[in-house]
Amino acid sequence: MSLKKRILSCVCALALLAGAAAALPEGFGKLGVSAGWNSNYFYGDLGYSVLEDGTVEISEYTGSGTETVIPAEIDGKKVTSIGAYAFDGCRSLKGITIPDSVTSIGNHAFSCCESLTDITIPDSVTSISEGAFYNCTGLTSITIPDSITSIEEATFVECRSLAGITIPDSVTSIGNDAFSCCESLTDITIPDSVTSIGDMAFSGCTSLTGVTIPNSVTSIGAYAFDSCRSLKGITIPDSVTSIGPYTFQFCTSLESVTIPDSVTSISEAAFYCCSGLKSVTIPDSVTSIGDMAFNSCTSLTSISIPETVTSIGDYAFDETQWLEDMRKTDPLVIVNGILLDGRACSGNVIIPDSVTRICNGSFGGCEGLTGVSIPDSVTSFGSYTFRGCINLTDVTIPDSVTSIDWSAFESCTSLTSITIPDSVTSIGMNAFAECTSLTHITIPDSVTSIGWSAFESCTSLTSVTVPKSVETVGVSAFGYYFEFGYGLAKVEGFKIYCDPGTAGEQYAKENGFEYAPVPDFLLGDANRDGKVNMKDLVLLQRHLNGWTVDIDLTVCDLTGDTKVNMKDYVALQRYLNGWTA
Repeated sequence: MSLKKRILSCVCALALLAGAAAALPEGFGKLGVSAGWNSNYFYGDLGYSVLEDGTVEISEYTGSGTETVIPAEIDGKKVTSIGAYAFDGCRSLKGITIPDSVTSIGNHAFSCCESLTDITIPDSVTSISEGAFYNCTGLTSITIPDSITSIEEATFVECRSLAGITIPDSVTSIGNDAFSCCESLTDITIPDSVTSIGDMAFSGCTSLTGVTIPNSVTSIGAYAFDSCRSLKGITIPDSVTSIGPYTFQFCTSLESVTIPDSVTSISEAAFYCCSGLKSVTIPDSVTSIGDMAFNSCTSLTSISIPETVTSIGDYAFDETQWLEDMRKTDPLVIVNGILLDGRACSGNVIIPDSVTRICNGSFGGCEGLTGVSIPDSVTSFGSYTFRGCINLTDVTIPDSVTSIDWSAFESCTSLTSITIPDSVTSIGMNAFAECTSLTHITIPDSVTSIGWSAFESCTSLTSVTVPKSVETVGVSAFGYYFEFGYGLAKVEGFKIYCDPGTAGEQYAKENGFEYAPVPDFLLGDANRDGKVNMKDLVLLQRHLNGWTVDIDLTVCDLTGDTKVNMKDYVALQRYLNGWTA
């Protein structure tokens, strides 16, 4: 390019800049010549934008002072909004004046203003968006004007010095995390206008000693008062129908609670680890108590559970003095047909017909348990029910049971055999894992799925028959054991009997196990040696006498009545004696 052309280009560029400068609004050049990343213009240290309605929104603050005043107008335009993150992270700012012209405060507008101690919000403000004062750790008090109808999510979260706040009658809802971790807040009155308290609304308010919940409130969210460790008492109004999950967990100073007749359900872990709670009366209106609802309420000695309660969750009363006292009366703790606990049992246990449900972990770790008979009234027993019952040798599962859940018999190291009834359709993950003495298992044709590691580390189990009804076999379901320091290893010589083209065959091929077609076993061949003789009769006799023997009961029902008893023994004896009838 020639020198003449270069000079001409520079002149053109300067002309364009001059034209652009002339187009700038009045006042722009007076107090700042460059706009910030989220501002169109500057007024001193305040970056701002002009909204579509011709009013101004403050969008950022670039100053380093301790005080600032937001003007009511800039260049004749009314300031109506403080935008999202406008003062975010202004750690030196101690005070700020908001004019009456402002109607809205945006998301995280003052978040992390750690030195801000006091702020007055004018009555003109109608909305304060979520996180507006998040982590203003120096803020000690604030007055919310009557113009506000909702305290949004996380508005005052982690305002750790906030000791007092007045919620006006105009507010109808308190959002999720609204006052979470306001550690200096000691008392709060919720007005009659409020209808809902959000999840974690007052969670972590560790100095809160009292709270008044009005009759207008119909719902209290999950974790709403979680870890309010100084809260001593609370009255739940008649308007509330359910107590949400984890609502009062870790309220360690809570000594009493009044549950009204309006409540129909107490959710999961609602009062978990309320170690100071001594007594609870559950009204007749309640029909369900969730998992771990009163777990670890170590001082709880008295609880009244009405007959209306038809559902009690797993571990609902674990680690309570009430449960300890109940065990002393009867090691089988049963409430309204629900078996809550049997861990203090020993020997052979017969569960009564009145029981319809066995909770998760009910017998978990019960080393004194040697045998258990489950009645037909039970349709399911939960995960971990017999886990770690190391001396359990005999189990009767009724035809009413349709599934064997996760880890139900995990680490029952003395269990040598078990009969799974034809009613069972699924065997859950780790159901029989680490049953190291298990030598034989019969999977009925009703089973369609076998979960991950269902029979993992059953080191005495050298073969398994997978019926063609099984559609899915989980990872390391059988044929593997865990070798410390090396991970999973294969059981030597493990063999799978399965039909061609089935899930059993696919599992065998994918894992490199020997497999063969399902053999035809003879009726009466109790020891599966391919012959029916006196050995089988003796084996059946010993089983009926209560001995622990390796027997295939599926071929011992000679009478066809779905039961194995003395009738079958007599039938086998007559067969061996040559009788024809």
